[in-house]
Amino acid sequence: MFMHMSSKKKIDWFGSSTLAQWGQLPRHILELESLGVVTRTFRRLDPEAQRGVVGGILEESKTRGPTGVTLRGVAARAKVSVGSLYSYFGSREMLIRFAVELCARYMVDLMAMAGPFMRGMPLRDGLRMYLATGLELMEGAVPMMEFFGRAAYAGDGGLQDSVVRPVAEAMLAALQTMLEGARDRGELRAGLDFPATVRVVNTLLTVAADGQLLPHLNAYLQTTGGEVDRPRMVEALVELVLSGVGAVASPPMPGRKGKAKS
Repeated sequence: MFMHMSSKKKIDWFGSSTLAQWGQLPRHILELESLGVVTRTFRRLDPEAQRGVVGGILEESKTRGPTGVTLRGVAARAKVSVGSLYSYFGSREMLIRFAVELCARYMVDLMAMAGPFMRGMPLRDGLRMYLATGLELMEGAVPMMEFFGRAAYAGDGGLQDSVVRPVAEAMLAALQTMLEGARDRGELRAGLDFPATVRVVNTLLTVAADGQLLPHLNAYLQTTGGEVDRPRMVEALVELVLSGVGAVASPPMPGRKGKAKS
């Protein structure tokens, strides 16, 4: 799914071409069937039909948030009947639960694929991509991202284990993988407390991004505003992280000018 991220072309994170590369989808459907969230009928659909329904649910979640999906809305987007959806999920409540689980698992899998991709990038480029891609994803699915934000900051106990923690741990793991690559290339300053550094950098990036996701949070944090727009904020944050964790260039060795006399 990340094979085309080096291109500057904007990615449709919820488009059919992207979903077609979601190799973990069959495993998730099997697990959700075992939990009673989807029926055997849905699991037995051919992959293309499954992706059509999944795409409809993600599109509806992107527009309305996972808990705002409707049977009619999903049916229209997936080009299936409402009756078919009842045979796949049994009720609107199960459809909503599937939408919540699906969105969380989709985010986790995106992060799992992003980590190895960013590991091979120079740290500056990796940090930029991590922030820019995250913000691009949020812009394309504001209600969905607002749902995650509310679940995280409001402390909804029913969503902490199923949504917030898995997504947060996947984000942390992706960032750690990127920083491990930078460490192995000698891009990080010697003597850093690596585990603590990963968590501090993760906090900085997450708070900066969430301030763009939740306007009321930005009203408090003032991450952007006035003459400081988002691109300027991103560049300043990247420079701040690099100055704090980046390797210090060694001063040139003193030398003598000209040839030594024989």
